[in-house]
Amino acid sequence: MKSVSRTLWNRLLLALGLVFVLAVGSVQTVRALEVNKSGTVAADEVINDDLVLTDTNVNMAGTVNGTLITGATYVTIGGTVNGDVITGGSSVTITGVVKGNLIVAGGSVTINGTVENSVFFAGSSLILGPNAKVNGNLYAAGFSMELQSGSSIDRDVEAAGYQILLDGTVGRDVNAAAGALEVSGSVGRNITVEIGEPSKDSNQATAMQFLPYPQVTRILPPGLSITSTAQIGGKLDYSSAVEQAAGINITPAGGVQYHYRAAQNNSSSGTIIEINAAPRAWSFAAFFLEYVFAAVREFLTLLLLGALAVWLCPKLLSRTAGTLRDKPLPSLGWGFLVLLVGMVALVLAIITVLLLGLAIGVVTLFGLMGVVFGIGFSAIGLSGAVFLALAQFGSKLVVAMLIGDVLFRLIRKDYSASMFWPLLVGIFLLTMMNAIPFLGILVSVFAILSGSGAIWLVFRDWWINRKPAA
Repeated sequence: MKSVSRTLWNRLLLALGLVFVLAVGSVQTVRALEVNKSGTVAADEVINDDLVLTDTNVNMAGTVNGTLITGATYVTIGGTVNGDVITGGSSVTITGVVKGNLIVAGGSVTINGTVENSVFFAGSSLILGPNAKVNGNLYAAGFSMELQSGSSIDRDVEAAGYQILLDGTVGRDVNAAAGALEVSGSVGRNITVEIGEPSKDSNQATAMQFLPYPQVTRILPPGLSITSTAQIGGKLDYSSAVEQAAGINITPAGGVQYHYRAAQNNSSSGTIIEINAAPRAWSFAAFFLEYVFAAVREFLTLLLLGALAVWLCPKLLSRTAGTLRDKPLPSLGWGFLVLLVGMVALVLAIITVLLLGLAIGVVTLFGLMGVVFGIGFSAIGLSGAVFLALAQFGSKLVVAMLIGDVLFRLIRKDYSASMFWPLLVGIFLLTMMNAIPFLGILVSVFAILSGSGAIWLVFRDWWINRKPAA
């Protein structure tokens, strides 16, 4: 037993050590930044730098040897990016090669090229065309996500939204929460999904066909559909208010497991019905491992974002942490107010776009309603994603930076070396505190409120002082 425990801890420490080395290495390798407001990189043009590319329409057909950051109404990336891509717009099309990760938000996103790492998507619709190849994972949240025949994802799919159409190939697992799921392609291992109940009203799916979702080829009726052409190398594990065997037209290699999930969840557990599957034992050890995994996932997420912050905006992070140190109570109060106003503003923005789209739709006989909805909801989705990301992660990075800085200066008052190590220690301690049952909730809420307030105070000071004095 001791040798097994020792081996487990050795592997965990080795893995964390590798992450630290990679993170530190990425912080030390700092490139300059080029800004291009023309919106165009020609096919024969090579940018040996990180690039910010902006305009109403963006067309990147050349080569970027660095990170590409771009946003516009229409974005087309047909060239090669030898780094990560961060982009957003009403319509985004990727036909080239992305050697790093693709982080994208937009009304309609089409990928018909190669992404050598992972894809992170938030928006209305995502389509992976027949030539799309993702060598990493797909993380997606939106109304519709479609993997067309010929597309491939080498690793896992983590998705949430109304509908998922899977006609391509997924190398490993699919984990999803959706109103409708249709699988016609191949999944190498398991499918785990929380699925909506098939509608008893046949007019519901028909009515949804007329809703203005750009680039969505078709809208599925709610429920689970595993067609006769599908291949599932592992187990199909689904949770629903009703058993949906009628929609499953194949026998997965690992069998089918159905979990009853009430439409309104009034209990902490449900009945489990298994079909052609061995019983799965639940134990405290499994629960504990899942709990530890959640803590490790939060730590690694904050570590990656922290490394990016130290790389891209170290002075801003340090200034915000200093503001929190000097004004803790105002930061806490402003954080509560900013989050409250921000959430209300998002709701009002959604209502405004909806009413404006309907009004313009009536005047133009619904000719422009889809355009208004596409642009409006894309803008709301992008701004909402930035707002929530700052509240969820940016605030915790500010608090972690403050914790680490205070500890390092207690040990050595004249400490002025790399910001990364204090931030690393702060992230570790904050993650450990967040993992404590009950107390962790209070710590997380305090960190989000105070960190968000400090971010707002820094932004407010910048806004007030942005113009030179008369």
